[in-house]
Amino acid sequence: LVSTNNLNGGKIAGEYLKTVLKSGDKIGILQGVPGVPALDDRVTGMMEGLGDVKVEVVGKGATNCTLELGTSVTEDILTANPDLKAIYAACGPPIPGAV
Repeated sequence: LVSTNNLNGGKIAGEYLKTVLKSGDKIGILQGVPGVPALDDRVTGMMEGLGDVKVEVVGKGATNCTLELGTSVTEDILTANPDLKAIYAACGPPIPGAV
């Protein structure tokens, strides 16, 4: 059986974000498909990886792991929060839409 440790993968991402964010910074989360354990674990791990850096999650959205929804969810989050400091994506296809 070959599998990934999604919680740990998210934690690694959060540990990186911890080096570039400070408490109070605003972030958005592109959730992928809420309720899918692997994707939920990545988001949970990312938040754990941030440790004592208490960011404000100002927007979350389901992208169904598609570029199109990644783009529209990112636009919505950025329109409402132009001072956003980071966006975390639980799956890959939405990422180009967030850039």
